[in-house]
Amino acid sequence: MLILVIYSRTSFFFGAVSGGLGVKLHEAVIRILLYADDGAIVAESAADLQTMLDALHLYCCKWRLIVNVEKTEVMIFHDKTPLDELNSLGPKSFCFMYNGSRMRLVDTFKYLGVMFCRDGSLKEMIKHRIAQGRRVLAAWRRRSAVWMLDAKLRERLFKVCVMPAFEYSVNIWGSGDFASTLWKQVEVYWREAARFICGVPVRTPIGALFGDLDWYAFRVRALHQAACFWTRVTRMDDALIVRQAMHVQKGLLRRAKSVKHACWLSRLREALCEYPIGTQLWNTWENTVDFRLECMREVLPSSPSDKLRLIPWECDLLDNMISVENHSWLSDISAVRADEINYAVSDNLMESLPIDNNVRSLHVGNNNKLRTYSLFKVDRGALERYLICIPSVPKRQALSRFRMGVSSLRIETGRYESNGTNGTRGIPVGMRICKCCDLCKVEDEIHFLLECPLYHTLRQSLFLASSEFIEFNGRSVLENFISLMSDDHDIVIRALADFLWRAHKLRRDLLDGV
Repeated sequence: MLILVIYSRTSFFFGAVSGGLGVKLHEAVIRILLYADDGAIVAESAADLQTMLDALHLYCCKWRLIVNVEKTEVMIFHDKTPLDELNSLGPKSFCFMYNGSRMRLVDTFKYLGVMFCRDGSLKEMIKHRIAQGRRVLAAWRRRSAVWMLDAKLRERLFKVCVMPAFEYSVNIWGSGDFASTLWKQVEVYWREAARFICGVPVRTPIGALFGDLDWYAFRVRALHQAACFWTRVTRMDDALIVRQAMHVQKGLLRRAKSVKHACWLSRLREALCEYPIGTQLWNTWENTVDFRLECMREVLPSSPSDKLRLIPWECDLLDNMISVENHSWLSDISAVRADEINYAVSDNLMESLPIDNNVRSLHVGNNNKLRTYSLFKVDRGALERYLICIPSVPKRQALSRFRMGVSSLRIETGRYESNGTNGTRGIPVGMRICKCCDLCKVEDEIHFLLECPLYHTLRQSLFLASSEFIEFNGRSVLENFISLMSDDHDIVIRALADFLWRAHKLRRDLLDGV
């Protein structure tokens, strides 16, 4: 049960409710929780709560305080009786009185910014955080657009102003169950922020998006925060209430091993054991009596002058998670994906559209949008330089979309073109021919950047600006493409962005006039 009260001293209150009232938490008894001007009275039964309310009334009379009953609510945890019946006058109803006024029972209650649900689930807590995050996210997007911030400042402002609202208490609600439908909404929110920073559309592959930002799925951040909380509680003194609660959690885990997600600790265990280091840390913790551990790994000195170093468990876990995620990311961007759609083209369209009989090998049997991205992006570890050094928002977005395979080239738009049939949309890769030249070649990123004659003059300017850092002569088209896309000199990056922005404008003007 939960009830909000506001008062200044507790000595009188504790004296009035002595005699076993409250909720036993391992070796402690909890009667009331206080933080600033918020408080929660906790009881095991309706009779106990009424006794405590009466004691509160006596206390308030003594100190001439007034409780606003309309803003004071009661919650009964793990009671499946419909709320309407509880608030009615029927046989299953509860009637809690304070100074002659009946108090209202609720399904959810926000205490210290955290939403509690009477069924004990975390769903309302997560929904509330998503709602709060979206409210701040909208303000952040408006400010970023008006101030025309670069990606680095957008990201910094997001982490400083938006993230505190979104991930508040994430160490509780982000401890696991990452496959749930509700958690997918959390990841959608996270990806929405990433796309805005880069200025790319919804269809952008997540691998490229997170690769250029050096971000990971939010579950990685959430699990790390939960693990930090887990180790911090483990290091606490036994007298502290939080550690007493961890003892209760461990008892629940032992008694409900066959029930999935029985408690916070069971969700954490399941999430930790997805990683090799996490499994090792969990086994050590679980097999230690009363989990009395420092949660540190000793690193022996490499020389007599060095000192013994202690590495926190959560740091080892984060390193392991990043290593696993990086391996998964690299496999994702370099994977060869056969066409999932059998593009059926009508006979009339087949006769009218030209075909490239020498399609680049990287497109053959590979429908992965990141097949070109994987040529120049082979590792990660920092925010891509182009997101910082290009002051023009349109030019920066043009480079982002070009890198991530979602620009307006036909290699991408051909997925959605009409094929003259009543079935799925899209035409085969070999028919996504460039409409701006007579070379009869697929309009992919390589053709657009280095081959199409329409952009010859712009291309010469790009080569001239980049010649100090890149040797173009005597190299293949593919080698020059990789060099241009992977170079991290500001001059080359700005020249490349300028070329892409001007070339796309030239292309639009030409095609709009056709």
